[in-house]
Amino acid sequence: MKKPLTSLSAFVGSVLTFAILSLPPAVRAGVAGNAQNGDTNGDGELDISDAVHLLIYMFKGGPAPVACADRPELVARLAELEDELARKTAALEESSAQLASLQADLAEVVQLFSSKDAKLTTCQAELSTTQAALVSSQEKLSVCQAKLATPFPAIEGFAFIGINTQGYPEYRHVGTTELIGTDLIFVLLRGTDGGESRFQMGSPDTECSRGGKEGPVHEVRLSPYLIAKHECTQAAWEAVMGSNPSNFRGDPELPVETV
Repeated sequence: MKKPLTSLSAFVGSVLTFAILSLPPAVRAGVAGNAQNGDTNGDGELDISDAVHLLIYMFKGGPAPVACADRPELVARLAELEDELARKTAALEESSAQLASLQADLAEVVQLFSSKDAKLTTCQAELSTTQAALVSSQEKLSVCQAKLATPFPAIEGFAFIGINTQGYPEYRHVGTTELIGTDLIFVLLRGTDGGESRFQMGSPDTECSRGGKEGPVHEVRLSPYLIAKHECTQAAWEAVMGSNPSNFRGDPELPVETV
C-alpha cells in the first residue's frame, strides 16, 4: 500500500509543477504559496484532488488556489531579519559618519602639514641668510683680529684707546682734557705702498678757471699721520692756542676755520 501512495504523491507533484510552470508569468505570479507547494485546495493534504482543483482553475475558471496560511515561525524569523537589517543599516550610517569625520580630520592634518612645510621652507631660507651673514661677520672679525695683531706705535703726547669700527687705531691727546673739559680723539691713518699714501696734487694747465697756484700737478706722499676724529671747536682751539682765528664767531661750539 505504501508504494501506490508514493507513486500517487509523485504524480500529483509532477502534475502541479508542470501545470504551474505552464502558466503565463502574469498568472503564475498570482498563484498563492500553497498552490506552489501542491496543496491547492487547502485541505492540508497533498493528493489527486489538488491537481484536479488546479486544473479546473486553469481551464474551467474554477475557484482560485487557496493562499498559503502564515507560519508564525516564519513571521518571527522575518521580524528578526528586519530588526537585524535595521541595526546593520544604523551601524552602516554610523560608520559612514565616522568615516566622514576621519576624512575631515585627515584633510585638516594634510593642511597642517602643508603649512608646516611652508614654514619650514621659510625657516630654511632665513637660516641660509643668517649663515651667510655669520660668514661675513667672521670674515670681518678675521680682518679686525689681523689688524689688532699688528703693533701700533706709541706716539708721544697721545694715549692709545683702541680700534674703531672701521679698523683704525684711535688715540687720545694727553693734556687737553683739563683745558677744554673733553678729550680730543685722533685717528691714525696709516699709509699704503710701503707705509706711505700717494696721490696727485694740483690741477692740469687745461683746467677751466685754473688759478696760478694750483699747479703744477705733482705726486704727494703721506706717511702715517693723526687726524682729529671730529672737527675742532673754536673753544677748544682757543683754550689750547690762546687765540681764535675764525671769521664766523658767536658760538664757541662752531668749528674753527682759517687754519
